[in-house]
Amino acid sequence: MLRIAEIVPDIVAVFGERLNTPYRLFADDAESDNLKADAGIVRGDGLRIVIELIQRQRDNEIRSKMRRWGNVIARRPAPESGLIVVFVNASPRPRHVDMSATLRRIHTDIMNTRDLTFEYASVDIRGVADAQLAVQVVSLRDWFPAPHVVSADFVGLRTAMRSVSMRGWTRVRLGDPRHPTEGVPFPPDDPELWGKPALVAPMLHATPPWLHATPWAVESPAHRNNPYEALGP
Repeated sequence: MLRIAEIVPDIVAVFGERLNTPYRLFADDAESDNLKADAGIVRGDGLRIVIELIQRQRDNEIRSKMRRWGNVIARRPAPESGLIVVFVNASPRPRHVDMSATLRRIHTDIMNTRDLTFEYASVDIRGVADAQLAVQVVSLRDWFPAPHVVSADFVGLRTAMRSVSMRGWTRVRLGDPRHPTEGVPFPPDDPELWGKPALVAPMLHATPPWLHATPWAVESPAHRNNPYEALGP
């Protein structure tokens, strides 16, 4: 995660597993804290990107976790959730190609109104569409093609997202929201609120110095008087 914060330009904070639960991300009580992602990233505009590393999990375990994250996203409009979930294929070499196909197949199977409304009847078609786009997949080898090698895809946090037509997959760059063709902008419902992690991150203890130099590492008088006001959702 520190490598992401160091290399990817638009990242202002990273955090570990304990903070990657629906409740800690946006006070969602509907899911218990046993739904945890492996890592989390905060982009400068407030977008949260949580990472699920897939190594030796069984298909039913992947299906369950992908469905639960889909439900979390589908229950609120995208500008209110500000959440992308990336399932990263980190499985060993003998299974790696098969696992990439498995992740896409499971996504296609469960990101629909039938599966995402089974437990939560309030999920509507718009919410399901948001979940289809926000739950994404990538191969770890696309980011790290060889030992000690980092690809351009990693610098841009390039992933595979279901196309809007739902007839295939398209490449997007989560680390470069201003990219002309592959950028994923985040229009938050409250820009001031969602921007607060970028304001407070440089003031946190043990923040690496290269995170202090981001375009968002600024303080307002209010934040100097009470930095805890800047913690955001």
